[in-house]
Amino acid sequence: MTQDFRGGGVSLKVEHDFDSFLLRSITSWRSFDSRNQRDMDGSPANFGWADYRDEQSQLSQEFNLIGTAADGRLDWTVGAHYFTEDSDSRWRSGLADGLYPALEAMPPGSFPFPVGVDPQGNPIYIFLGGAGNPFNTALELVKLYAPELETDSYAAFGEFEWHFTDALSGIVGARYTHDSKDYRFSNSGIVSGLLDPGYPIQASDSWGDVSP
Repeated sequence: MTQDFRGGGVSLKVEHDFDSFLLRSITSWRSFDSRNQRDMDGSPANFGWADYRDEQSQLSQEFNLIGTAADGRLDWTVGAHYFTEDSDSRWRSGLADGLYPALEAMPPGSFPFPVGVDPQGNPIYIFLGGAGNPFNTALELVKLYAPELETDSYAAFGEFEWHFTDALSGIVGARYTHDSKDYRFSNSGIVSGLLDPGYPIQASDSWGDVSP
């Protein structure tokens, strides 16, 4: 097993006092790159293996305005927030690496493979072997799985605190958030490069929410 991880991030906070209110900016960025290699069969033979690579980066930006009004009886904060994330993975796994290339190198239809029986009880075969035989890909067990995700999030918010007395105050606030996500997943043979049936999968969605 081999594991390698590299990651880090930076953040920056800047404030400026305009006498009547404070402007604050908070910027953050972080990313990581990881790799995880495994020997799945636990033997000296290169029969089963996995090689996972993941990359992710994200950026966020927030602005705040903070002030006081009504002779100090009202404290208020309003702001906006943005977040974006990009995640990309390449997961490779292999089982019996040489099986698919061997089938491609065989003479066409040289390897009968039973898949069932007919109504009379006679066996039904498909014939493997031969370059370009589509049945060969069913035994291509060296795969590339590739999930990808992109996220964007926007928000605006406000909070207001009214001091009725030195000991009693009331707070009201709300936040509106809008998120969107784009997802893609593919599954293909590494040697042939052919996508498995039903792939790629793609999905996108977005939604908003008001949080009092």
